[in-house]
Order: sequence, then C-alpha cells, then structure tokens
Amino acid sequence: MKTNFTRWLPSIAKTPTRRTALAAVGIAAVCGGVAGPAIAAESGTTPTITGGTTVTAAEIKTVAASEPAKDGKSAPASKPAPADKSAPAGKHASKGDHASKGDANRHGDSGKNDHRSAPKKPAAPAYPAAKQLNYQYQGQINFFYCGPAATRIALSAQGHSLSQDDVAGKLGTTINGTPSAVDTTRVLNSIDGPNTYHTTDVPHKLVTSKQVDQFRGDVMRAINNGNPVVANIAGTGVDTLGGAHSYDGGHYVTVVGYADDGHTVLIADPADTVADGSYWMSTGDVTTWMGNHGYSS
Repeated sequence: MKTNFTRWLPSIAKTPTRRTALAAVGIAAVCGGVAGPAIAAESGTTPTITGGTTVTAAEIKTVAASEPAKDGKSAPASKPAPADKSAPAGKHASKGDHASKGDANRHGDSGKNDHRSAPKKPAAPAYPAAKQLNYQYQGQINFFYCGPAATRIALSAQGHSLSQDDVAGKLGTTINGTPSAVDTTRVLNSIDGPNTYHTTDVPHKLVTSKQVDQFRGDVMRAINNGNPVVANIAGTGVDTLGGAHSYDGGHYVTVVGYADDGHTVLIADPADTVADGSYWMSTGDVTTWMGNHGYSS
C-alpha cells in the first residue's frame, strides 16, 4: 500500500523549485538540519526553509561555529591577535621598555670598568742577579755520609750546628746511604720549621727546559729566603772551569748561591777535597745531574 508521501512525491518533483526544496529537505533529514543550509549559504543560493523557519546565511555561519567539530571536540573560540612578545604583560611596549643604545653603552662601559678594576696577580718577586749565603762547610766523615753532610751544610746557613751523626740519625742513613730527597726535606723542615722546604722530583735524565726553569726559580727563591738547596745527584757533572765530578753510585750536594740571574749556581760538595769544596756549575747541567732523583728547596 502506498503512503501519502509516495503519492505526492512525484508531483513535488515536477518543477525545479520543488526539486530544490525536496533536495534540501532530504539533506537536512540526513545531516541533522545544519549541513543542508550551510551548503546552500556557502554556495550563495537562496536561504532554504526548514520546519517553516527562514534561515539566513549569517545565522547559518553562527550556528556552524557553535557546532561540535568533526572530531567531537568543541571548536576553539576565536582568539585575539597575538600580543607583541617583547612587551611586558599588561602594557604596550614603548621605547623606554627596550634597552636603548645608551643602556647598551653603559653596560659595555660597566664591563670594561669591572675588567680594569679587577685585582691583578702579584708580580713575581724581583731577586738580585746574584746572591751567596754564609754557611759552614764540612766534608763528609765517611763514604756514605754525603746526605748528612750536605744537609748539615744547609742547616748551618740558618745558624743550626749539628753533628753529622745527629743528622744521619734523623735521616735514617745507613751504609747504603740516604734514601732520597724526601728524607732531606723532612729533616730540614723538622729543624727549620714546617713547610720551609718542598721536594721536587726530576724523574728522567733527559730533562726539559721547563724543569730547568723551575729549578732556577726554586734556587733563587730559596737562596733569597736564606735556605740552601740540597740536591740528590748521580753520574758526572762538569763545572764551569771544566772540572768533572763523578758519582755513579749517587751523591748529595748543597747549592749555596747563584749568579747570572740564576743561570749558574754555587755548589758546596761534601766529597770534594779541593780548597773549600765549592765550584760553579750551570743550572741546566745541575738539573740534568739530578735526573732520576730530585731536590729539597
């Protein structure tokens, strides 16, 4: 049996106007009554009638904006134009809000002033070009007392008068000699005062210019503080007059002065039997002489 809708449908479709109205009604029924008017509005056609109410293009756009988005989420509200990020919140940027050229100059000047006012590192002390200490020379009393004798010579420059036996007992010297510069440093500090002397190693026979410069600086500093340097050497060293001093088994000598801005040093050798047991040697040669050993300064 045909319904009334079936009977009047063909008659409606006979005219273009009726066909348009019929199409609008069908789309509205399928798309929830919004898609049809929206399409008509966007295409610029005459506003359609749904349910007896005329819907204008402006009203359709308003309704569309309030409808849910396709993903089910509400469409975001319209946003104001983004504010200038350089302006502080709550006010507009002005020339005063930005660093001016004068401000930049002031900051630059401030940095320069800070740099100029920064404290400078203290300059290295100015030592005289040459200096010798007063000391009491005493040759070693046996073949293995070079360590005690050299240490005693160094202590005598500070007015300490000890016997070689006393110093040997403090050093732990045996028939095999005195172990190392660590021991001479320890005994010198125990008598002259803590931290007066420090031990420096010269680990290789092939020394560097940096090691020579360090030894030169250490000698000048120690001598000007009134402290001779005790050096643990081995092998042969040649003095400035060409004299050779050979101690293949190891030996201790005392540096009691320097000349030529520290490039030459005065050695008091407790095993030397010539005159007062002293001679001059270049700082570089003495540094090499101490290779594989070290010194107390």
